[in-house]
Amino acid sequence: MFVEAYDQRQMNVQFVPQAQLFSDPLICKLTYQEQNDFARITTYFQLADDRNKRNFGMTTFIKHLNLIHHFVVRDDGNDALRGIICGILFGSGFLLVNTEKLKRLTRRSKSCVNGCFQKLGFGVYRSVQDLNGFFSGILPEIAPQWINPRHWCIRKANDDAPICFIASLPSDLCAKYGFPVDSYQIVENESNSDASTEPSPSESSFSQKNNQNNNANDYSFFYDIKSLLNRPQP
Repeated sequence: MFVEAYDQRQMNVQFVPQAQLFSDPLICKLTYQEQNDFARITTYFQLADDRNKRNFGMTTFIKHLNLIHHFVVRDDGNDALRGIICGILFGSGFLLVNTEKLKRLTRRSKSCVNGCFQKLGFGVYRSVQDLNGFFSGILPEIAPQWINPRHWCIRKANDDAPICFIASLPSDLCAKYGFPVDSYQIVENESNSDASTEPSPSESSFSQKNNQNNNANDYSFFYDIKSLLNRPQP
């Protein structure tokens, strides 16, 4: 994971002030290690050179989503909480997004975040869904006012979306509350059911839908967090 890419003892950086970092009461429900990981992600977005809006291309947007995905999706029973804190949950062929939280984390404008999702092929899912029931089902111990279900929306991958993320939301719960179930990710998995091997969670958190063997279309991102965080501050 990216948080292991550098030695914390050698890190010379001022993290986000505690009052700002822990303004969301849900963060206090994370483990100590998870809080440290979240602090590093927040610091990354504060210091990253590519956070300049003018240079915020789709490759950078995918890289940032992949970075958040590595933090959120660990299959340890706490994925939903981490995703809610970041403002994005990863479903099968769709994303559950709180734009306000996500833009605050990535330090982008609302229009920038929405525009990038649209260009990536993840449009707003207009069918009726029960977000209140979903959040109550996935995190029953969390008070609804801490999650604000009305601030969340589903973005479903269309047929032209070039990527799909490894999902962490239970498909039965998603179907129960009206989330999309006919995504291309499910179709893709079924079409590959006879394959001898399946992608493991340790592999890249997203896959190319088309031309998977074409190196020109492969995304490979290396996060040099150590050099980024240890560089001199202006």
